[in-house]
Amino acid sequence: VPDLKVAGRTSSCQFKGDNLDLVEIGKTLGVDHILEGSVRKQGNRVRITAQLIRASDGFHMWSETYDRNLEDIFAVQDEISAAIFAELSITLNLGGQNQTRAAPTTDIAAYDRFLEARTLMARRGYENLLRAARLLEEATQIDPEYAEAWAVLSQIYNLIPYYGPDAPEVYIPRAEAAARRALAIDPNLSTGHAGLADALRDQWRSIEAEAEYKKALALNPNEIEANSQYAQFLQRVGKPSESLTFAKKAYDLDPLSFVYSAVLANAYHGAGQHDLELELMEKSLKLDRAGFAHLNGVALRLAHEDPERAIEILEGAVAFEGRQKPFPDDSTQLVILTGDRDAGAAFLRAALEKEKGVVEGRQTWFYWMWALYYKDYDLAFEVMSLELNNPDDFFDSQFFWIFRTPELMANDKIREFIAEKTFYIDYWRSNGFPPGCRPIGDDDYECD
Repeated sequence: VPDLKVAGRTSSCQFKGDNLDLVEIGKTLGVDHILEGSVRKQGNRVRITAQLIRASDGFHMWSETYDRNLEDIFAVQDEISAAIFAELSITLNLGGQNQTRAAPTTDIAAYDRFLEARTLMARRGYENLLRAARLLEEATQIDPEYAEAWAVLSQIYNLIPYYGPDAPEVYIPRAEAAARRALAIDPNLSTGHAGLADALRDQWRSIEAEAEYKKALALNPNEIEANSQYAQFLQRVGKPSESLTFAKKAYDLDPLSFVYSAVLANAYHGAGQHDLELELMEKSLKLDRAGFAHLNGVALRLAHEDPERAIEILEGAVAFEGRQKPFPDDSTQLVILTGDRDAGAAFLRAALEKEKGVVEGRQTWFYWMWALYYKDYDLAFEVMSLELNNPDDFFDSQFFWIFRTPELMANDKIREFIAEKTFYIDYWRSNGFPPGCRPIGDDDYECD
């Protein structure tokens, strides 16, 4: 139903078990109606109660109780959605039509694993993602034709290297294979195209990746993760204004997700809307339990020449799951506090030399961000070279654009290296150069 906005599960599940005012819940989620209910299970029987409530005044528009066998769960889902559609189509004059769908799997054990894995994926965190991957691997073994399980497994494989020490060269090919398996079963599965897009993006196959993101969103414009990942893709290729549209869509659909709040903060930064950037950054930090919002917050505050707040964010970061220290030695902070950029750059250079070959993940991003804050572009080039030449890591270039300055864009070594290693030249020639950038000849470019 194209005209119907449905809040995402991360935000909706925040209210599970809470006896909160429905009007406030409606405002928080940005919705006019709330579907609430309960599930009681005994043996192979299940009782589902559901009621549709108008958030503005608590009026009960529809309610029903279903007693079924667990094997009938997908039929019950269709019955509930059909009843809601019938009720709202008159009240809201909805476009579209209700369509029953084929059951995604015939095995309730596979479906149980899928539901748990999807919840863990929304929470992020290294251990959560590893467990989610194991659950979906089991689900696809139970039912090898379970397309949605293959598709979400692809998305999780793509995320694991961002949250843990695992090598992208191990997980990204798995992600591509899982996405292609999903699409072989169901070519019109939005999440399958989204997972494939993520895998192609992280192999620097940018033109192919964007085509898959567009397919995913054409099939389901409300696919939340696809909107968010496409927004991050557009940030990486230097298109902040375009990124904002998709980042805002993901956030509007799931406003209590720390991931989508942080991505939107980043997009507001690129679009120059700094009051909104700060508001969303602080919101994402309050919600975060996996570290992404903290990394993003450090980058944004350093880009605004605010090292004091960046340090506070570091000190307030939660213990990241299943990995080494997310940032280098704490004594780095003491150098930062002195405000002596030369001393800070010297310290970072020494730390980088000491840890060369073992720096990974967020630690590399940490060096990159501080090097740019100190405006030591030679050091930034060394960090970029270390990461892009390391097959066990990859450079997330959305942080490159956060720190875009005339001095950075004029640095020939960085400019040439990012063009050579990230293959963006081909993408830019096909899809347009970032604002302020233009081609030079056949294999070069310049930016203001």
